[in-house]
Amino acid sequence: MLFFIGNETPSTTDTFIPQSVDLALSLAARGVAARVLTLNYDRMQARTPVSGDAAALCLNLWDELQKVGQQTKRTLTFRDLHLGNKQDWQINLATQEYTVAGQRWAVVHTIADSPQLDYVDYYGGTDEVRKRDFYDRRGFLSVSQYLNPAGEVQQEIYWDVHGQAVLEHFFEPVAHQTPRGGMVLLPHFGGKQMIFPAMAAALGALAQAAVVETHQAGAATVVAQDTPAVLATVARMSLPRVYVFSHHSNLTQTVETNALWDHVQTLFSQFAGVIVPDQLLATKWAARTGQTMTVAQFPKHAIFPTEAVLPLPKRTPASVLAFLDDDPQGSGLKALMTLFTTLRQTVPNVRLTIYQPHLGSTPLPTASNEQGGSVQFISTAAQWTAALASHQVYVSVADFPAAAMMISALAHGLAVVAATDHAGAVTPFVRPGENGAIVPAANTQQFATEIKTLLGHKKSLNTAQKTSLALAQGYTEDAVISSWQAIDKAGEDDGNQ
Repeated sequence: MLFFIGNETPSTTDTFIPQSVDLALSLAARGVAARVLTLNYDRMQARTPVSGDAAALCLNLWDELQKVGQQTKRTLTFRDLHLGNKQDWQINLATQEYTVAGQRWAVVHTIADSPQLDYVDYYGGTDEVRKRDFYDRRGFLSVSQYLNPAGEVQQEIYWDVHGQAVLEHFFEPVAHQTPRGGMVLLPHFGGKQMIFPAMAAALGALAQAAVVETHQAGAATVVAQDTPAVLATVARMSLPRVYVFSHHSNLTQTVETNALWDHVQTLFSQFAGVIVPDQLLATKWAARTGQTMTVAQFPKHAIFPTEAVLPLPKRTPASVLAFLDDDPQGSGLKALMTLFTTLRQTVPNVRLTIYQPHLGSTPLPTASNEQGGSVQFISTAAQWTAALASHQVYVSVADFPAAAMMISALAHGLAVVAATDHAGAVTPFVRPGENGAIVPAANTQQFATEIKTLLGHKKSLNTAQKTSLALAQGYTEDAVISSWQAIDKAGEDDGNQ
């Protein structure tokens, strides 16, 4: 069985969890068992809802943690005085009494008339306080006191904001006792009473339990996202086979940096292997190190045509299609309009369509007619689908093109011209001289020349269409499932050795 372990954050465009859910559903439809384990404890008040068939395949470990140890949670807000009194942070803490079989285990105290955490008392077997943790006004653990059976302070540890001990003080010359303290309690987990000093340790135990519970025979294959929170959790699991999917590191965007290679090398040294989303990256890594990466795609939410693709020469003449994601600085729109100004001087009646979904639903395209050409803006998915079927050339002015949009263009046979300073980020979608070109981002004249060359030759358009359609086959759902089936099979073979 395949297990996907990832984290969700409320303020990023991270898509590992949603893509894993889509993949798990597709795998299940083809008889390949898969589950998605989420560690979205830092998502706080916002999270991706999972319902329907997906609910049976997903497990939110933070919710499970609440069930077994922390029955309720609340959001506490405090100000970090070292950051100018303006930086708000949020933490999730239980504010209640913990009991096990009627015995008090721990009590969390808050400051009077305030939601701010003050201190936590931990109790021994005789209902006596054995440890007390104090928190400063920012919410960080500041002092830990360990008490002897008489209730007197035996030892004090002072902590810095990074959780490191900076001073240790013994009050009595008695034998040191291992502290039982920690903020994460799993009192009924596995029939044992357990305390963890860190959230990652508790989630690691829960994740391993979920894997063991749902996969009794053979060695499961765990595919973990390479974010720090997930890696910290996976490191605390005792499992024979763990892949890391280098998704969060944006490998396609930083392919030439030394930091990337160091990061991947570290992953290789700690886990069974590394999976990347692109064959180009795997080839470069093998050439550089001699090590082999596994390549496996996630569904890209790309649009594939449901009907026969219309030949490019028969589509709207001199039609160019572009996609702009959120463009707060207007740099993308400026680049496209500069390109249009150059194009209309040499391409008669050129037509540029710009898809901007973040602008909201627009019932009809809005057009701007200029001498020698026109520009129109669309913002709905239906308009985008129709444009894919009616245009001849797709252009990208972003250094790192949106993969789903590029694959959709390939699947509809469009020629592709992409401007980038990082050719490795685009190369998987473009074969120069066959289905388009890659040009320097700042060279508008070369960009326009490449588009003009394609639009002016039916033979070039026909060749581009065939190549684009062939490249798109590597991103179909069947191709994606096949690559993950191979990983699952490899895991079963390793488990039988």
